[in-house]
Amino acid sequence: MFLLDPQGGYTGEMVLVEDCVVEYSDFLARLPEAGLADGQSVFLGEYMATLLQGERMGLVAIYRGAVNQESVAWGRAALTAAEAQLVGAGEAPPPPGEPRPGPRETGGPDR
Repeated sequence: MFLLDPQGGYTGEMVLVEDCVVEYSDFLARLPEAGLADGQSVFLGEYMATLLQGERMGLVAIYRGAVNQESVAWGRAALTAAEAQLVGAGEAPPPPGEPRPGPRETGGPDR
């Protein structure tokens, strides 16, 4: 799972499956020119990547097989919980209706 800032830039990753071989550069290479919108997916060989965009951050979930709505729901719940921690730590939520761009290419690491 790749972690993104509110503008869609790479900020880190969480490894949930040790044998996942997808690097962040692999994900960037498959992005459409316009980027991804919240809930959109792209194929990465035998893997899929789905963008989950929140108010303060975004997640790119990497998984094998087709989009599983249960997994997407889990990812959204994890994103909501993480954002609640950020707001609880003193970060103000963004203004309502502020546009949230999708992932963008940054100078982040390969993974």
